[in-house]
Amino acid sequence: MSNFNKIISNRKSKFKQKVNIQEKKKKRFQISVKLSQKKREKEMMKRRNLLDKTNFEAQLPKERKTFPQVVLSIQVSENKEDILENLMQLRVITAEQSETILTIADSGIVPLIISLLSHPDPQIQFEVAWIITNLTSGTFQETQRIVELNVVDSLIDVATKSDNSQVKEQCVWGLGNIMATFIDYRDLVFKLGGFDLLYKLLENEKDEKILRNVTWALSHLFHDKPIPNYEDIFVCIPRLIQLLEIKNHLIILDALSCLAYLTNENPQGVIDIVEAGACLKISQLLIDHPIKIIIYALKVIGNISTGGAEETQELINCGVISSLSSLIIHPKEKIRKQTCWIISNIVAGTENQIQAIIEAEIIQLILGMFDTENYPIQKEAIWVISNALCFGNDEQVDTLVSFGSIKYICRFLDCFEAQIILICLESIAKILDVGSRLSNQLNLDFNAFLVQIDSNQGFEKIEKLLPHPNEKIQQLTKEIYQIYQEENEKYYNENENNNNNNGNDNENENENENENENDIDNENDIDIYKNI
Repeated sequence: MSNFNKIISNRKSKFKQKVNIQEKKKKRFQISVKLSQKKREKEMMKRRNLLDKTNFEAQLPKERKTFPQVVLSIQVSENKEDILENLMQLRVITAEQSETILTIADSGIVPLIISLLSHPDPQIQFEVAWIITNLTSGTFQETQRIVELNVVDSLIDVATKSDNSQVKEQCVWGLGNIMATFIDYRDLVFKLGGFDLLYKLLENEKDEKILRNVTWALSHLFHDKPIPNYEDIFVCIPRLIQLLEIKNHLIILDALSCLAYLTNENPQGVIDIVEAGACLKISQLLIDHPIKIIIYALKVIGNISTGGAEETQELINCGVISSLSSLIIHPKEKIRKQTCWIISNIVAGTENQIQAIIEAEIIQLILGMFDTENYPIQKEAIWVISNALCFGNDEQVDTLVSFGSIKYICRFLDCFEAQIILICLESIAKILDVGSRLSNQLNLDFNAFLVQIDSNQGFEKIEKLLPHPNEKIQQLTKEIYQIYQEENEKYYNENENNNNNNGNDNENENENENENENDIDNENDIDIYKNI
């Protein structure tokens, strides 16, 4: 079975190879990560700053101007009051979308609006920043028209110099919309000092409104691959972790989003957030929090679980397994699936980490999923069982077999996905290897695990896989089936020998009985002669 040991050893090295960022762990989840990112783009990417009509309309003149009137008025206004009134009128137009962004851009008024960002009055700066936020909340083509007017530089400059919290908040909002539009715009914001601005605000601001926009904007800075140079941005990690303790769920969600992006396929990011004490804080968010927060907390924990043994152990030390055992039966399908993925990563670790999952009785819950869940979740569940079998010690494999794992491993041998078939074959290889050793220790003349595989149609399915087009499957199938045939032949020969030996023993017993009877007769004859 040495070939099987080599297969399992190779699989383990691929799972925990940091240079490869645990290729097998990540590939299974990349599609769902991309889908969730796209969904987040639709939900949270761009935001238009809507009016609080209760307070705002009281400040407006009773007579509303048309858009052409507003454009003309802004062009000729000189005093602060007139400028402010016309900007408020334009703010209403952009918020209510009574005119399209392209119409406003085509009017030629936008350069003048942007120039007013440098006005010394913070009220005017605030109104301009609000208008720009709304003008950059549209499509790529619409935002492009605004960005081409050098608005990024102006927003960063005003937000950096201003002491007014509303102005800073609104400028950051506009920058977030711009970064969400296009990766090149994201890079432009970064190049012009956008990250330095956001980091300074993140570190120094206490106002939750500003922190909300800063974390939201940062999530756009880290969202697209490749992220900016990690060495330039990792300094924000400790503060993001601190924000997980705040009571504002929106800030927590965006902070988790940032941490998820910073650790996705980034082993150094995983190490940094673990060393910064993230594990305990994130683990505490898995219970009694809104579903969106739980989902993003799971994303970060999942990324950590792809790291080395030390990072995974820190998760366990912080009590994450207890939370996972609850989430594995969560009513939301997405949470159950992500939880399975994390558990599959944990059991790809050390034997002690596998034992922690076994002792938490999570394996039984995973096995129950094969009879209740849909295929996508069952697929994650089979990874859990396969990893635990392949990376566990003999006693742990024996325990998993006693739980009924062989039944489900055999069930997936006729799966339509080559990758799933392969991990099931690797699991069977390990089971046979362990079964052989245990049988020798117990002085059994057969491999008990082989019998279980056979009774679950395992070898029947394996025989059908012999001509499989996948070379790895074909090779492993041949090796396993050869072991099966050799074990069968060995068992048959031993039975044959036992039967022959039993036959010889019976003949010897009959001969001995006849000899004994003759001896008795001879003794009787002697006695008779004596009596005579």
